[in-house]
Amino acid sequence: MTSKELGVKEEFLVDAAEMGAVCAVSALDPYAYDFYGDAEAILANLDNTGLDLSNRRKFMLTVQNDRGAEVRMFERIDDETWSVHSWRGDTADELHAAIGDMLMKNKGVFCTGEQAMGVLDKLSIELAPDGVVPAPHSARAAFGHPIRAYTQGGYGRASVTCFC
Repeated sequence: MTSKELGVKEEFLVDAAEMGAVCAVSALDPYAYDFYGDAEAILANLDNTGLDLSNRRKFMLTVQNDRGAEVRMFERIDDETWSVHSWRGDTADELHAAIGDMLMKNKGVFCTGEQAMGVLDKLSIELAPDGVVPAPHSARAAFGHPIRAYTQGGYGRASVTCFC
């Protein structure tokens, strides 16, 4: 598989096996959840997934409403801390489509977290550093604030994608 076939620069094609055992396994099972509604409906459905973020190295939240979108990328630094980077724009629809396409084409060969960064690069989405945060105890703890901010008084979409 080549960078041309996957649509990302060569630098983002990191063999999953080179990233370690966890990445080699998780490259074969990335997943995504989409939720729609107000904050409480989205958070209740998020809670019902039983999503365990502790076994991933990189995951992404996108939230959007009719006024805009935000992407937050979380990456494990160590067992206690995560770095968070974000981007804001009009919509995240093109990003969702491109990430889904990348995951289907990848077929578990390359590190999906690094390829996600390649997709962001290809779409000229530049993430700004937000800082370092304690490891989240739950998906609600990690995502609750931005979900509430984007669905305050209305309807929105929240999507969680777990890469590696």
